[in-house]
Amino acid sequence: MSFLHRILPGISIAWELWLATLSFLFFKSVKFLVRHGLSCYYRFAGSQAFRWRFLSPELLKTRGALLTIMTTGPRWNTHAIVATAGPIVVEKSLAVNVGAAERSARVWTLAICTFPGYQTVTAIGSRNAPFGSTTMELPLRPGRYWLAMRYYHWSDCVELPSLTVDGVEVIDSTAVPYDVNDFYLAIIGKNSALYRCLHYYAYVLLRYRRFFPAAFVEREFVPLGNPETRFEFGAMEAGERLSIQAGPLVLLSHDIYVTIYNRASFPVIWFQVTDGEFATPECTTKCVYLVRIHHKAPGSGVFRDEDLKISVLGCARR
Repeated sequence: MSFLHRILPGISIAWELWLATLSFLFFKSVKFLVRHGLSCYYRFAGSQAFRWRFLSPELLKTRGALLTIMTTGPRWNTHAIVATAGPIVVEKSLAVNVGAAERSARVWTLAICTFPGYQTVTAIGSRNAPFGSTTMELPLRPGRYWLAMRYYHWSDCVELPSLTVDGVEVIDSTAVPYDVNDFYLAIIGKNSALYRCLHYYAYVLLRYRRFFPAAFVEREFVPLGNPETRFEFGAMEAGERLSIQAGPLVLLSHDIYVTIYNRASFPVIWFQVTDGEFATPECTTKCVYLVRIHHKAPGSGVFRDEDLKISVLGCARR
């Protein structure tokens, strides 16, 4: 083998890492501007903070909505109805009408995050809400908070809960169309130069994750924190497929969701794992995957790591 053939792989890796660095800096810059813009917007349009905003075709038509999603929450959760509210100012406590959530979805979570830092401070859900309760009150430190609600296995009638802050109801309950998530069919494989540049780094980060601290990789790729969910993720090349082997205890206590994204971070295919032996179709191009492992119900326990095996098969790099 000639000297040139020996150094070409190293040059290719260095080039990819260099482009990924530029992409990462571009993403961080745009994300900073978007977050700063959101903070300013909600200071002058405060009434918009006091309503639920759920992912829908109408929301995506709003100017700047897609760019906001692609910089603040680009790992689309194709398996849940997702809604946000806030930022809202809390002095002492936040009360949630959990009865509406219980009626609307078999599994649900509400993450409460700081704003504009988006750091999860607490979360409630179907696993820890008191049985039969209609309202759950959460003490919070004084500050501004952003809320993210997720409904899994929702019913025919979907209602986002009303919220009360420091004894005053500030957000009304909101009905959501049962088929609201059909909008994903319109963005499958969506692509553009802007979003490819924004998210080029994600594939490289996961492909060469051995070069980076694990905490850094997880922080940069995993979605807005949800304590109820465990995440597994990685990169795949054309011709590879994802294999999942799940023990019976895992499937009994947890839902396993798989979403595969293109280089622009738009979903291209998604599945719920219901069998102990599962494999995705072969990828036709480079992509990244995210596996969400979510508790099913109250009392669902933990499982041993050896009870769940996730691997990439075919055209193996490793």
